[in-house]
Amino acid sequence: MCGEPCGYCHPGQTDAADNPTPIRATWFNPRGLRCEDNLIKGELSGLPDFNLDQIDVIDYHIQLLISWISETGIDAIRMDTAKHVEKGFWNYYKTQVHGRFPEVSLIGEVLTYSIDELTNYQKYWASTACLISRCREHSTRVCREWRIY
Repeated sequence: MCGEPCGYCHPGQTDAADNPTPIRATWFNPRGLRCEDNLIKGELSGLPDFNLDQIDVIDYHIQLLISWISETGIDAIRMDTAKHVEKGFWNYYKTQVHGRFPEVSLIGEVLTYSIDELTNYQKYWASTACLISRCREHSTRVCREWRIY
């Protein structure tokens, strides 16, 4: 998950003494692994990639989402590059976030040309809706099939 909690130069990547967060270097997938080589564990655009197979990393993100919802009353979360998030994370999201806040929608960005792959995110991985970025033709087809105009 490449997310707002950690940008290119976050001090947690190097366990810097001035790191104000619990984020640690061990929370990331190995650097230099390209997204083209590993869809889930690879870096996307050089961003640090959290290892969401680790329970403490999952818990940090779940608690962060819960605090954003509780403190601000947001009613939707947009998960950028949902396709690159470890599948196990979605089980925790569904039970801990969506289970507690069923009115909060999750919109996942998935770049795919397969309607079946896209709908799997709704069936199995907690997305309320999916965005297909940069795919006008396929987005139009999905909207027609789902009767979204």
